[in-house]
Parts: sequence; C-alpha cells; structure tokens
Amino acid sequence: MTKYLSYALPSVGESILMSLLIGAGLTLAPGNFQLLGYLLPLCYCIFLGVRRSSQSGVSPVPIENSRTGRYSVGAYLAVMTVLLCCCFVILEAMPQVPAPEWYDRYLKQLRESALLPTILTTVIAAPVLEEFFCRGVILRGLLTHLNPSLAVIISSALFAALHLNLFQAIPAMLMGLFFGWVYYKTHSLITTTVMHIINNAISLYMLFNTEQPAGGVEADGMIWSQWWPYVLVVAVAIALFVFYGRQVNKNIISDFKLQNNEKDNLSL
Repeated sequence: MTKYLSYALPSVGESILMSLLIGAGLTLAPGNFQLLGYLLPLCYCIFLGVRRSSQSGVSPVPIENSRTGRYSVGAYLAVMTVLLCCCFVILEAMPQVPAPEWYDRYLKQLRESALLPTILTTVIAAPVLEEFFCRGVILRGLLTHLNPSLAVIISSALFAALHLNLFQAIPAMLMGLFFGWVYYKTHSLITTTVMHIINNAISLYMLFNTEQPAGGVEADGMIWSQWWPYVLVVAVAIALFVFYGRQVNKNIISDFKLQNNEKDNLSL
C-alpha cells in the first residue's frame, strides 16, 4: 500500500474532492467513531495511487523523504519557538471572533469528557491523520502540479475549510501556511506532525484551564492588557522564522522541484 500512496499525487480538482470526502466522513461518522470518517478518503487516495502507478512517465514521490538531519539544533528550536508564539497570539486574538453555538457545545462536551481519550483523539490521532491527508497527500500532489506558493495556499485553504467554522478556519489557515512551507522545504511529514501535535496540545491545555470555552472568553480576559507584549512576541517569531528560513534554504533542494523538472524533461 505504501507504494501506491507514493503515486497518489492529486491535482487541484482531486484535492478538492478528497477534502469533500474528508468533510463528509467526519460529519457523518458517529461522535465516538469520528476517526472512521477518514476511511473513505483513504480508499480514494489508494485508488489515485493505483491508477497513476500504471501510467507511463509518472514518478512516485515518497510521503516522507526527510532531509532535516542537515539542520542545526538551533533551527529546530527556532521553528518550534515560532510555532509557540503563533499559537499564543492566535489563542489570545481568537476571542474576538464569534464561535458558532454547535462549536461551543462541542467544546463543552470535550471539557466534560475523560481526559485520556480526549488526548488520544485530539492531540494524537487528529494531527496524525490531518497531516497525512493535508500535507502528505494533498500538498505533496499539488506541489507536483503547481508552483510552490500556490500549492501551499490552496492546501491551506482546504485544511481551513475542513474545520467547518470561521473560528477554527482562521488559525487553521495560518497554521496551514506555516506547516505547508515547512513540509515543502523539508519534505518531512514527521516534523509537521510534531508541530501539529504541539499546537493541539496547547489548545487543549488552554481549553481545560479556562472557565469558559474558547469561543466564550471575553476580550478583557486576555493575559496582557497592553499591546506591546504582543508586538514583541510577533517580532521574535518573525526573527526566528527568518533564521530558520535561511537554515533551510542553505541546506535543501526540494524533492518537489526535482519532480517537476523530471516531468518537464519527460515532456520534451
């Protein structure tokens, strides 16, 4: 099956269809069995791989082809710090965006659920599956069809749309852009999955340590009442992002760019 997954390189239309299948599966699957909603898109993914593997002139692109060992420890500390800064600012700003009632009910249900199953589904299973489909399949496929910037933007928009509400879609879009850039540069799904796990863990911690669901927190409940600490956090995040970007650009030649060059050479 791994062989066929490496051939699953969806186009824009196929990526949209896969996102619709994920959204439909998650919506229709019973609450305690919601992860079963990923079975249908997985079958579609395998179908795409089987079909493309039989076509001539199509090269497989592995889901995980990490070159991250070339980076310094400082680069990893930098990118994780950027992620933490982004999480903090987003979580502080999101109370300004109204959350739908059904999402508030969902958060209330989460808070009342047993902690261990919630951690396993929200912090472990959800990031692993979302990264597999949104970065490991959809973005990986789009990068072989489109220029990198457009591929990352489209995959991030689809990732945001999967959350089915504006309150989650805005931070999901921002995180998707960041995760997508990291995956394009490193070709490491493990890295983006760890980042996603950290993001969800922080969100879950905030959920269990606030008196109200995230959508109901008042603006005056923000940690800092002045604007300058937030500017400082954003400035630190930008500086570290630039540092990490330089580390990546010095050490990597994207596999996706090589794949596109191979396709160009085959068409000549």
